[in-house]
Amino acid sequence: MVGQTNARERSAAAGIPHTGRKLREAQLFFKKLAEYGKQFVGEPKEEVLYNLSAFQSAARSVSLVLQKEIGQAAYRPRLDGWASNQSADDLELMADCSGDRQRLISENAALLLRALTAEKALARLKRPTRGPSG
Repeated sequence: MVGQTNARERSAAAGIPHTGRKLREAQLFFKKLAEYGKQFVGEPKEEVLYNLSAFQSAARSVSLVLQKEIGQAAYRPRLDGWASNQSADDLELMADCSGDRQRLISENAALLLRALTAEKALARLKRPTRGPSG
């Protein structure tokens, strides 16, 4: 269950409470996605897309919060040490997730831009036209 951790995890997170909270946030959204995955049929509902976006955002920010919490000088060696203990498959998965997040951000930005452009075009069409002056 989200929020429950074993003694080792609590000990490791003792000096980095904000990072631990951000990690639990990412876990919460991941569990929601996993629950949806068990019953997936057809196109995903909007709620699922929102949870995917929230998961990706929270997961990405874990390392950013950790970096701020422990400082840049301590962050790099800690990250390198952690990464050296990960399997090649896990490292590849993390790189894929990062690319997926960037694509999601780009696609959402493009959709937002199109919506704003359409809204401006509609606003122009609704403006009263001015007749010839004279």
